Amino acid sequence: MWADFHALRLTTLVVLGGPQALAQVTAQPDSLRVVLVQGQDANPSVSLTNASTAAVAFCLDFDRPLQRTDGPAFGAGCGSPGELLAIFDSGDLGNGWLPYGITMTPDGRLFVAEWAGGQRTYELTDDFMFVRRFFHPFVSELAPFPRTSGVTYHAASGMLWWTNAEESAGALYRVLLLEGTLDGVATGRRIRLPIPPTGPPPTNSGYPNGASYDPAAGRFYYVDAQNNTLWAIDTTGTVPDGYPMTLDAYPGAHYVGNVVDAFGGAEGGVQGVRLELPVGVVLDNIFDRVTVTDATGRDLGYDETPLAEVIALNNGTASVLGAARSRLDPNGVLYVTYWTPGPAGVAAVRPVPLGPSWLALSAWSGTVPAGGSADITLTFSAGQRAPGEYRSTLVVEDTLGAVLASAALTLVVEADTPAEPGTAGGSASMSVAPNPSSGELTIIVTLELPGPARVALHDLLGREVALVRDGPLGAGRHVLLVDARALPPGVYIAALRAADFAVHRRLTVTR
Repeated sequence: MWADFHALRLTTLVVLGGPQALAQVTAQPDSLRVVLVQGQDANPSVSLTNASTAAVAFCLDFDRPLQRTDGPAFGAGCGSPGELLAIFDSGDLGNGWLPYGITMTPDGRLFVAEWAGGQRTYELTDDFMFVRRFFHPFVSELAPFPRTSGVTYHAASGMLWWTNAEESAGALYRVLLLEGTLDGVATGRRIRLPIPPTGPPPTNSGYPNGASYDPAAGRFYYVDAQNNTLWAIDTTGTVPDGYPMTLDAYPGAHYVGNVVDAFGGAEGGVQGVRLELPVGVVLDNIFDRVTVTDATGRDLGYDETPLAEVIALNNGTASVLGAARSRLDPNGVLYVTYWTPGPAGVAAVRPVPLGPSWLALSAWSGTVPAGGSADITLTFSAGQRAPGEYRSTLVVEDTLGAVLASAALTLVVEADTPAEPGTAGGSASMSVAPNPSSGELTIIVTLELPGPARVALHDLLGREVALVRDGPLGAGRHVLLVDARALPPGVYIAALRAADFAVHRRLTVTR
């Protein structure tokens, strides 16, 4: 693991408001290149130096300056609050509706599910042309008035899944995920979502809201809005270890609404999953923005303000219910469903741009003292991304959005190699044959010491496409078989994790 630091002093002169002060801010280095083997991290820093006689408040960004805020009261932001692109509301329909869940297919079809009443889903084009509405699957076996709090697209099957909550007189009896076609025809598949109990059924403290399927992890994500917890569940109804996770990024705030994976760009894979959660201040009961977390609920520092300030309907009062990144332009368009005291609808907003999924920052804003400096620690994570170069640019702005400095960032990921034999923890090796393959693959794993082992296949985006083995293996040679005919033609990475070892082999599937 090594890093190259190419420092060219970059100077930007900015005249700040108030008493006239000349701010001279430099970023050192202004070009940072980090080379990592798969599975490794690095923590270099970028130092911001202020040569002026006045302190300079700054914010960090990756593309264009839009608003980002901090703290339980969502403090002062950086830049403008965003840009409203379009609205589709009840006036466009000629009748009232209660939009809640929202999802988009890879080819740009928007599906918006109503919250209650008609159990209908509306299809729109990506530029808000009305296509049709249809009844979606619902169940009312345990309570007479089901309501829908989410819809998501399942890429592998080409199906939609709706969140169906059976409740009566404020008591929640059961919540199901229901599968159906893009025309709303129920397939009969169901997944029951856990409800944290506080007493004999049907009393409970939780209310599963929303649903979003992430194909990289093979999981649905949803939120318990009562307990501020993030849940995950797979298609067999199993909750992965570690879930639910507490969403504590904003003490005193309240999470509500849909959860949407944003993938994090072409380099994403499992580590790149972003979840978008509508959020607001509890006392106001207005959910006026969307926050972005990773798959564990860890706050990534992005707040978007797509409604109260941007749309400014009904004196700026609007509540966000669901959110979906455009699959055609993930960093350019965010779709949100919203309610107001008057109309309800869907808005297309230009959001805060996401940073690269392989990078985390120690802070998103701060102050550089007069004649002093401030350090920002960057965490580069190779994870199991495909070997290659990944690039981004860190932009330093003042609180009005003017650019002060920038730093070009490059992550170079190199393939892992087999562990050398004779280390303290034994050794591990793996071979794949035939390679290329159009039929059955043979993966041979050899361990010097017994222990848990995980063997999986990943595509070049880092997404797990097949789990071959996950469990204990004895010392010695083990033969694992994989039917490559079940995989689309292309290049894959076979990954072995055993004790402290990570071994990767590139393979090609042909037809």
